[in-house]
Amino acid sequence: STGLKRKKRIGEIKVLILGDTIPLYTTQMLKLLEQAQPFIKVPTSYVIKPHPTHQIHSSDYPSLNLRIVFDPLGEILNNFDITYSANLTSASIDAYLAGLPVVVILNQMELNFSPLRGQPDVRFVDTPEKLAEAFYMTQHQKVTMPDRNDFFFLDPELPRWRRLLSCIRSG
Repeated sequence: STGLKRKKRIGEIKVLILGDTIPLYTTQMLKLLEQAQPFIKVPTSYVIKPHPTHQIHSSDYPSLNLRIVFDPLGEILNNFDITYSANLTSASIDAYLAGLPVVVILNQMELNFSPLRGQPDVRFVDTPEKLAEAFYMTQHQKVTMPDRNDFFFLDPELPRWRRLLSCIRSG
């Protein structure tokens, strides 16, 4: 399966931040990113696509010079080099399937519930230093195009639903 074609850019790294449904998780992501700024040695720009239920104010994070976008994810992914998401954010699958490197924040006090857990080229971070390193490493990383069938059951015949519903009818 193939994702979106993206141009390899030289110079500035364009990071798309994928907001979470839980405001606290989005705040934690942005705070970790602020703490990582002294360790990020390449020019980097940040754009956040907040979850529709959570409002973000770029003025709350002045060191990031955040730009906020509300465009559909499928229309904007090709404009970025890396995505940065919370542990639970399912939008990270869209980015991954589009061929973008994905960096996921982990909270040391919680389990890793990321839908990308176990994918070898997804980076999970929990410190500012690891976040900066992940941005640097993913800049040079070639993403293997994953098979959509590893994430979705796309059989139009719906065999699993049919089997489940037949059990309910016969029971």
